[in-house]
Formats: sequence, structure tokens, C-alpha cells
Amino acid sequence: MKRLLSFTIAAALGTFLLSAQPEKRMSGTTPLQNIAETFNRSEAVSHAVTGLCVLTSDGDTLVAWNAHQRMIPASNMKLLTTGTALLALGPEYSYTTRIGYSGSIENGVLKGDLYLIGGGDPTLGSHDRIAPALSQTFKTWQDFLLEAGIEKIQGHIIGDGSWAEAMPEHGSWSWSDLGTYYGTGVSGLNFFENILAFNVSHGSKPGSPVQIRQTYPQTSWMNFRATCTTGEAGTGDQLYLYTTDLDENAEFRGTFAVDRQTKTIECSNKFPEYTCAVYFKNWLQARGISCSGGAADLGYVFNKKALEARNKLKHGDASAAGSIGRVAGEKADSITIIGKTQSPSLAQIVTTTNHKSNNLFAEVLFLTLGKEFKNSSTYEISGQIMKETLEDLPGCDPEELYITDGSGLSRENFVSPAFLASYLKALLDTPARDVFLNSLPTPSSEGTMQFFMNNYPEPLQNRIRLKSGSMNGVRCYSGYILPSVKGAPTICFSIMVNNFTAPQRQVQKEIEKVIAKLAQQN
Repeated sequence: MKRLLSFTIAAALGTFLLSAQPEKRMSGTTPLQNIAETFNRSEAVSHAVTGLCVLTSDGDTLVAWNAHQRMIPASNMKLLTTGTALLALGPEYSYTTRIGYSGSIENGVLKGDLYLIGGGDPTLGSHDRIAPALSQTFKTWQDFLLEAGIEKIQGHIIGDGSWAEAMPEHGSWSWSDLGTYYGTGVSGLNFFENILAFNVSHGSKPGSPVQIRQTYPQTSWMNFRATCTTGEAGTGDQLYLYTTDLDENAEFRGTFAVDRQTKTIECSNKFPEYTCAVYFKNWLQARGISCSGGAADLGYVFNKKALEARNKLKHGDASAAGSIGRVAGEKADSITIIGKTQSPSLAQIVTTTNHKSNNLFAEVLFLTLGKEFKNSSTYEISGQIMKETLEDLPGCDPEELYITDGSGLSRENFVSPAFLASYLKALLDTPARDVFLNSLPTPSSEGTMQFFMNNYPEPLQNRIRLKSGSMNGVRCYSGYILPSVKGAPTICFSIMVNNFTAPQRQVQKEIEKVIAKLAQQN
């Protein structure tokens, strides 16, 4: 079994090894020892579980404090997911969406169903700058139809998301997260990052109803109830949408403070395949291509059988009761493919994932591992592929890693600071090095780093590449500090804090101090 590189004392650098157990730490007053000791004495983390591991690219250990303690990484998991995807799939990898039909084409009429067959593309319909405009994508799809001689559809337009065979979300995700934009879950046919946007404003006084208006995409087939109320001043935004792919009913719960400004909130869309099919149907209809059967998907609620049963029940035909349930799509060999579109490159997707900490993108990358190497896009198989890939990296001990999902939203992921730092060091000697480094943001840049280390000098900030990870009681930062002197080693670090109760901002400030002091050593 591979073991982590032995910790050593590097006299030339004036560095000292710190024990993994604070009560047994070595005495002394070296600057690097003081970094860990001062950090752990700070009020913000003094009663929390902390872990630090700092390595150099040439193999020296600068700091180790609880370095082998497995901890919840939150979005630091995305470092493992994005790096593994680059190693296993390559930076030029892309996702394919196929357009096809069943049945036959007679005199310009498709007597069958049109299929939008997703291949996992997380950028389809996204407003992110790396994604093609939706109008451009739909125009390309429309051209496929016209080239195939389809001017009218006598059937359904079906959104096929079966590329993702697992349930949309991991079973360990928190119930309150499932309705948020960061808890959307994965489909094979993702659409607008599986998000629904709403305009929200408070009522006239605490206890009065909150005003909620859906903006984009419009999902008239959904029934949104609201039991949420206006909260007292200072209580902030505590709104949550509770929703599921098993039913078209959803409910807003919680409070929205009376002193909050009107804002747009983003929630989870559990029917992205159906949404995509509806929007494409409307696009075609506006351009003279009708679809008699309307939109459908392969899920529990909006598949063809379910829609037909619901229509019969609406007209008093009770014989349709009990026929609603998930259905399989047409077999691949019975669908004629008429066109394909490609996603942006994996390198671009990885950069967006790490800059914006995009959970959907990370989960797609994660499930792609299983799909590509075992033809199974389940969490279990994908986790196995990731772990096997990581085990092959020098210095990465698999005993210090437990993988549950790809984004870090699960609290059942566990990884040690030593594993993360060793992993980051190992990536520097792989073909993924440059793309991975460039995918990581610098402090004060866009996305999750926008408000990190704002008060530190810009030259120092520009030498740091890192990823944050946060959830309740968890704050982690891992990444690189590039050398200020040519020929000096790169610093690879992981700083993890679990189980704290102090405000997140206080913990962040203490971590900022550690990173700044490390940068001054380089």
C-alpha cells in the first residue's frame, strides 16, 4: 500500500516538522511553527477540529498539524473531481447531445417522436460565458430537422436524460439543500444548469406573505405553493424550496426579512429534460414546425404514458389510474440520429467548476468517470474510478480518502489535509498541470474568491491559486502558492477546519493570515 512521503526537517529552509497532535508538538519559535500554533490558538478555531499540511513541490514538508485526520472537505472535493477528470478524460473531452427520431418521415411529417438525447452536457442552456447561446443551439437543432425533411411532428418531443442512470441527487445530501440552486442534481439532459429563477420581495410587515414571481425558465406545469412569511428585520433570507422529481408540486417555506431588498433567488428544477423539450417545442412552433403530441420526458411525471393517463383522468376516464411511473425510452437502434452538438471543452468546464464552485458541473464530471470507464453513471461506480485514479498518484494514501460525491455537498466525504496537499503536489508532475493550475482562481477574483484576502497586496494575491470549501461548521482552503523567485519551489497547502461555531468570516480571516504568512516564505 502506498504511504505518504515521510515528514522531514529541512534545515536549509529553516523549517520544522510539527506533530499531528497539538499536545505533542515540538518546542521552538520558528516562523512556520508559529503559523500553526498561532492559528490554533485563535478564538475562531480554538474549539474546532483543524488540520494543516504544507508541502513544497520538491518534496519538503513545511507544516503538518493533524495532517492525517480525515475531515469533511466541502467544495475542496472539487479539486479531486476536476483534477481526476482532466487526468482520466483529457482537457479536450466534450459532451455530445444527439437529436434523433423514431417512426418514419412521410411528406415532411414525422410520424413518431423526436428525441433530444442528452449526453450529460452541463452547459446546455446555461448563461455562463463558456456556453453557446440557447438560440444558437436551438437553431442548429432546427436545421437538423429541416435537413432530415421534418416540417411537422405527429408525436412528442421527448427530453431523454437517461445518460444519468442514478437518482438526480445523492441520498446523503441534506433535505434542505435539494431545492437550492446548488442542490439541483444531475440529468443526462441538463437545461439552464437545472435552475429555476424567482423574483422575491417581502410583505408589508412581519408575518405577512412573501411575494414570489417566477422569471426563467417558466414552468407552467409546476404547482408552487408558498407557506413562507415575511420575517423580522435582521433575520435575512431563510427561504427554501422543497421539491422532488416524483411530483410536480413544490413548496416555498421559511422567512424573508422585512428589511431585505427585492432579489432574485435560484432554486432547483427537478424536470430539466421536460423543460428543455417544452422550450424547444415552443421554439419550433414559433417557426412554423408544429408538434401535435407536445413535450414529454422519460421520468415519473411527464413521460408519454403519464401524460396520456393524466389527460384521460381529466376527461373522466378512471381506467388510466395507476399507470403513472418512470418509463424507458426507445431502444437506441430504433432511433435515427439526425444531428449532434458538442459542449465546450472539459478544460473550460473545469475552469468554471473551480471558479464558481459549480456543484452541477462537478457532479457531471464525477459521474462521467463511471460512464466512460464502466458504462455506469452511478455514484458508487464513479467513486471507484476516481479512487483508482488517485491511488496511482505518488504519495496519495487511499486510506486517507473516502469519496461520496463529486461536488462536496455530502457530509459523508472525508479526506485528510495530507492527502489534499500530496495530491496537489503530484498533479504538478502530470500533463494536467497547466490546465488545472489555470482553472483555480486567485484571491479577490470572481466567483467564490471575490471577497477573499481583499486587504492583501495584489502581487501576493497573484501568486496564489486555491479552492474554497464551506458549509455549516466547515471551512477549507487548498491550493498553491507560486514562487516569487525563479527556481524556488511551489508550495502546496491544505488548511481544513471542521466543527466550528464562530462566524464564517472570523474563521476565514484566520485562514487568510496563514496563507499570507506561507506566501511570505516563498
